[in-house]
Amino acid sequence: MSKSLFRMLLVLIVFTLVFYQGLVNLDLLLNVFAYLWRLISPFIFGAALAYLFYPAYQWFYHRLRLLIKTSNKKLDAIYSTLALLFMLMSVGVVITGLAFFVMPELVHSAEVIGVRLPGFIDKIELTFDSLSKSYAWAEILKSFSWTDILNEVTGFIQNLVLAFFTNLSGITTGIYRLTITLIFALYLVIDPKDVIKPFQWTIEHALPIDVKDDVRSTFTIAQDVMSRYIRGTLLDALLVGALFFASLSVMGIPSAMLIAFLQMVTNLIPVFGAWIGGILSAILIAVVEPSALVPFILLVLVIQQIDANLLQPKIVGQSVGLPGVYVFIAVTIGSQLFGFWGLLLSVPITAIAVALIHKYIDKKLVDENVIQE
Repeated sequence: MSKSLFRMLLVLIVFTLVFYQGLVNLDLLLNVFAYLWRLISPFIFGAALAYLFYPAYQWFYHRLRLLIKTSNKKLDAIYSTLALLFMLMSVGVVITGLAFFVMPELVHSAEVIGVRLPGFIDKIELTFDSLSKSYAWAEILKSFSWTDILNEVTGFIQNLVLAFFTNLSGITTGIYRLTITLIFALYLVIDPKDVIKPFQWTIEHALPIDVKDDVRSTFTIAQDVMSRYIRGTLLDALLVGALFFASLSVMGIPSAMLIAFLQMVTNLIPVFGAWIGGILSAILIAVVEPSALVPFILLVLVIQQIDANLLQPKIVGQSVGLPGVYVFIAVTIGSQLFGFWGLLLSVPITAIAVALIHKYIDKKLVDENVIQE
């Protein structure tokens, strides 16, 4: 038996034993993962916040350098502090806007829909009752419980809005975890090189050359996919929401804020998000202003075309390279395990894993002279 085959069998046996023990002690394993997650989640979310805040910090920092041109490097600390303050003020303005402008409008729109929903249901039932006298197929539609269906739809929308703000405000629970998250995020924003320097030193001095190259390429792939997907997707969703809000406001369609917010959040869902948002919004429009339903559907089609052909190619860039079925599986599993954040991060994480697997297979084929480099 060759050494490579022996190693492969040994790895397979060890993996099978570990997998079996994991299944036998699944509850214990899940508790351990939950405990570890509570320990490291403030740092993970802090890194995520820093990842989102860093471009704004850099923008303010470079603008200050251009505004106050000097070769005195001692002023760099002042530039950095001012840029950090401006960034925090910008975040505060956004949070204040959400709290005092967006949330009241969302609540008002939900109240309007709640008031008009019973009358809308009565109209539907009367319409199908009238049609059932002339058409057999309308009898099937008449048999549906439209009250339950529309209550489920509106309940889903309410849960979606509440889940977004709950996850947004519940990134960490408690003042202690929130403080750790913010401090770590600010450390990464101000001086990311200082934070990652120990890891770079470890990679340079403690790892073999081939392992060192693998670690570097892994971080490069992860950085590229995460940067293009997360920032691009969030910015794309924000622009889509802004387009809907501006268009609906100009058209005079009520509940513009709620519909724009719904479109923004569902646009974060890969593949099906835009259609889900369009269908749910169309139902809301039918409840609030039925005469505006056709113009709204045309608006959805136009904005989706703008997003697919203009915004996404420019902002998100090239696709993460996953087939549609992989995206569907990743989104389903990620959302079930980790909720909103799993929904957002499942696709780039899966893309990173697939890219690393491809890289490993290509390297093995090259090493075995199956393909040429």
